[in-house]
Amino acid sequence: MTSLARSPRATAAALSLAALLAASALRASGPVTWTMATQSEFLKGQAIGVSVDEVGRVIAAPSISVLHDPASPQIWSLATGPGDVWVAGTGGDGRVIRSRGGQVATILDTAETNVYAVAVAPDGRVFAATGPDGKTYWLLSRVRGQQLFSVGGRNIMAEREIHFSQVAINVPDFKEELAKAEASDKPMLQETAKGLRYFVKEKNGTRRVQVQQETSRWFAVGGAYYDKSLKYPIPLIGVNYFNYDWKKTKTQINLFAAGAVNTLTVSKVNLFPKVDGGFNAALFLIPFEDRYYPAGVDERVKVLREYASGNLGWRLNDYSKLSLDVDARYYRYSKVSQTAWNFRLPKDHGDLGLGLGYSLAWNGWSAEAQAMAHHRTSWEPWGFPGGHEDASNHKDYSLWSLALSKHFYLPYFQQISAGLNWMDGSSLDRFSSYQFTYLGKESLPGFAGSGVRFDRGAIATLAYDFNI
Repeated sequence: MTSLARSPRATAAALSLAALLAASALRASGPVTWTMATQSEFLKGQAIGVSVDEVGRVIAAPSISVLHDPASPQIWSLATGPGDVWVAGTGGDGRVIRSRGGQVATILDTAETNVYAVAVAPDGRVFAATGPDGKTYWLLSRVRGQQLFSVGGRNIMAEREIHFSQVAINVPDFKEELAKAEASDKPMLQETAKGLRYFVKEKNGTRRVQVQQETSRWFAVGGAYYDKSLKYPIPLIGVNYFNYDWKKTKTQINLFAAGAVNTLTVSKVNLFPKVDGGFNAALFLIPFEDRYYPAGVDERVKVLREYASGNLGWRLNDYSKLSLDVDARYYRYSKVSQTAWNFRLPKDHGDLGLGLGYSLAWNGWSAEAQAMAHHRTSWEPWGFPGGHEDASNHKDYSLWSLALSKHFYLPYFQQISAGLNWMDGSSLDRFSSYQFTYLGKESLPGFAGSGVRFDRGAIATLAYDFNI
């Protein structure tokens, strides 16, 4: 301390302060004590890097930094929330300010002049008490939950989080802001007795509620597909038709017709209470080459596959579903130029399957278990003479799998996904074993159509995704 006068009245009822002064090694000395009797004497000193408590003790001063300058006359209230969230209520302009992750935003701007108290619930909800009218507000600043979509007879669980900011209540220029929004080209929604409906803009600048919604779309399709089971890329040219409410029956239809590859999906979410149903079919006009190299011997053939399946799903709750699956396939085999002259082709046949499945999706976790028993309508010895004479033992076979995955959601539309899929079966042969595919649970980039097969195995995945 500096500029402090000594006083002989050491016992007087006054504010006292003890300061320890460190001298250099050459001029070391003991502690020096000043005693002050009046407040004016104390105020003549300067406290640098220290603070003084109510009994006169000198302690290290707290570190102070500016978190945010709200440009408001007063800050009447302050509260902290989960994580690094803090909320402040201002005076003079009646606002509620929230900081999260270093990002500060006004989440409420009231018509009242003061926010005297704020509180943050453990789930992040914000409450604000205002004056002079004494109104209390609950601020819906965040909505987080899971939404269940049924697409093509399959449940897709989406985890959605919505943040609200710049909320203004009873603002005096509301009509002007509404007119400005209606005059813009931005899409708008309006609440009706049947829920939200698009508030579309007409050519003359006015807007009207679109009562009848467009439920279908036609798309042009163009592209090509290639994997190692093909000699050259297959051109895909055609159309895609989608309707999420076919004939007002709440039935979804998706038709993909592109020449070489054609698919049809039909699904109904509420076929019965808590029961959905679906149908899928795939029609291929060209065969795919089936590669196989046992002991280095090329046993290549062509396989034309046609596929149809149906399923019923019972939704146990919002997060899980039990499904019954029926599967029907047709296989037709033919030789290629590399096929040996004495290689006997498998017999063309149908394959019928019946299975059960269970799926669970919650809080970014997904789990799925499936088991299916298959029966071939005909299965005889095939291959080189003397080989696969036990084909009848593989006429019936089974497949089962377990899959677990976790999605980690990051800011700015990013996510990291990790998954593990275990596949197994019984009585499997070359044409019923697992193969790496381009899409689906058996997909492995770069190995589709490679001819690699396995009757038991696991696929682990780690992926990073972002949307622009």
